[in-house]
Amino acid sequence: NAIAGAFNITTRKPSNELDYNFSAMSTPRLGEVNLDGGVSTPLTDTLAIRVAGRYNHQDGYVYNSFLGRKEARTNDKQGRVALRWEPSDNFRSDFRFDIADSDSRGAFPFEVGNCPAGAGFGAPSGFCAAYLGTGGADDGKLDNRASLPDSAFSYNFKEAAWTNSLQLGGVTLTSISSYFQHKSDQLVQLLPLPILFSNGAGLFPQSQQENYRQFTQELRLQSDTGGVFEYMVGAYYSNGRLRAPQQLAFNFIPFGTIPFLAPIYTPGSSVGGNVHFRQKDETRSVFASGTVRPVEGVRVNLGLRYSEVRKTAHRLLELGTFGADLDPDGFAAFSAGNQALYNLVF
Repeated sequence: NAIAGAFNITTRKPSNELDYNFSAMSTPRLGEVNLDGGVSTPLTDTLAIRVAGRYNHQDGYVYNSFLGRKEARTNDKQGRVALRWEPSDNFRSDFRFDIADSDSRGAFPFEVGNCPAGAGFGAPSGFCAAYLGTGGADDGKLDNRASLPDSAFSYNFKEAAWTNSLQLGGVTLTSISSYFQHKSDQLVQLLPLPILFSNGAGLFPQSQQENYRQFTQELRLQSDTGGVFEYMVGAYYSNGRLRAPQQLAFNFIPFGTIPFLAPIYTPGSSVGGNVHFRQKDETRSVFASGTVRPVEGVRVNLGLRYSEVRKTAHRLLELGTFGADLDPDGFAAFSAGNQALYNLVF
C-alpha cells in the first residue's frame, strides 16, 4: 500500500539440511562487540527449523564531562525462530517470530557549538551566557566531547508472520497473516547544557513513549507465470493502534518573574506539559493485475487497486508539575483556571 515504493526484506528460510553461520567483530577502541549467528536443521521429513540471533554492545565514543562517562553506551539483542512445513508437493507453511530489545545510555550526546558566536554578534547572552557561566567552553570543533545531563533511548519489538501457500492446478492461493508490536521510550535534553534545575532535572528535558500494535491479513490468488495471460487478484486488511504520550518540563522559564503567574507559581516546581495521544487506523484494500503477451516480444501489464483508509486520533495537553524523572505517574495537573493562565505564556 506504498505510494512511492516499498522496502522488502527476505529472511533466510529453514533448510532440510543442517546449515549454520556465525560471525564476530570487535572494535576495542570503542569497546564494541558484535556477534551474529544462526542454525537450521530438519526436525522431521516435512518440518524444518531455523534459530538465529544477534548481539551488539558498544561503550560509546563521546565523553560526557558533566557525568564523567562515555556515551552512547548501547546494548542490542535480537532473536528469530522460523519454521517451514511442507507436508505435500502442493502445500507449504512458513512461520516466523522475531523479538528484539535495544537500550542506549546517553543516547543523545549533543555538543554545544558557536558559543560565543564571535565578532559582530555582541556579547554572549541567554543560554550561551549561562553555559559560559558554568565554566563551559566551545573550542569550535566537533571533538566527541559533550557536557550535559542524562539522555536515554530504549526500543523493543515482537513480530510474527504466518504464510500459507496452496497450489490448485494452475493457480496458487496464498494467505499471509502478521502481527507487530513495538515500544519505545526516550529522554532528550532539548537544551544540552550542564545546568540542573532545583530538583535535579535538566533545563528542558523531553520524555516520549510510543506503543504501537498492528494486525494484517492478505489473501492472494495468482496464476502460474510464463503463459499468454497471467493474473493476480487479492485483498488486504490491517488494523493498528497507537499510543504516544509525551512529557516536557520548561525549567528554563522563570515563571516566578512573570507578574500574572507569580501569585500561583511555587518556587522550585518543575512546570511542564503532559501530552496524551491516541490513534486508531484501519485499511481495507482489493487489487488485481494481469499480463497479456499477444505476440512474442510484446507484453501488456494492467493493474488496479482500491484502498480505503480510516484514521481517528485524540490529543490532549495538560499543564502541571513533574518530578525530576518526568514520570507521568508523578504528574500533578494544575486547575483549569491556572492552566489557562500558564497557556498565556506558551
